[in-house]
Amino acid sequence: MLPKRNEAFFTPSTQDKTLKLIRKAHFIASLKSILEFIAQDKPSAALDFFSQLDRQLLTLLESPYMYRKSHYFTEECYRDFIFKGYTVIYKVDSNTVYVLEIFKWKKR
Repeated sequence: MLPKRNEAFFTPSTQDKTLKLIRKAHFIASLKSILEFIAQDKPSAALDFFSQLDRQLLTLLESPYMYRKSHYFTEECYRDFIFKGYTVIYKVDSNTVYVLEIFKWKKR
């Protein structure tokens, strides 16, 4: 269900450096399960979910600290945001944003 893409995407930031977005294997596996579940009922909804989430993730390259500090980690570099009832956890590390996990809040 996931479109074929490289793990990392590159976009210039406003600070003359390039930020890299890396989706970790655990995130990809969890997202795939979520998309398969959604697609059982309505395949087009799964594609919409993926497209909208991907756009949201790419905004992290412009402003990686735009979302709240994570409730699940003590370090400031861990952040999370809510997307359609799912929590997405990511880590900001120098020139890289690592997308670590996506889960339904009730299942955590």
